[in-house]
Amino acid sequence: MSDRLRAAGASRCFMHSQKKPNYHTRQLCRQIEQALELALLCDCEDPVLSGLELLEVRPLGRAAMLEAVIGVSTTDFAQLAVIRSRLQQSEGRLRAAISQEIHRKRTPHLRFLLIPQPE
Repeated sequence: MSDRLRAAGASRCFMHSQKKPNYHTRQLCRQIEQALELALLCDCEDPVLSGLELLEVRPLGRAAMLEAVIGVSTTDFAQLAVIRSRLQQSEGRLRAAISQEIHRKRTPHLRFLLIPQPE
């Protein structure tokens, strides 16, 4: 750590938090991406959710909160609101499916980002 940062009171933890996610966080995101994709395709009885395409799962700061980037085939705001509502309603079920696949003390919380995709 440089003297200037040390004098300003910056800690090593702060410096490391500005870097890209570490190996374990990226590995967790890949595992959750696979489990979430499987849950959306196979386990989901909701026809609105079964047609969604999971693009990526990425950390939001820490591994306790993850963002699932989902591609949707509509740009209609009413339909996007329905999709977002259904995702929020089924978050508990999706987290339960994820917890069966990963081996962690706590299952991360999910936030959904909907991105319209061309058909």
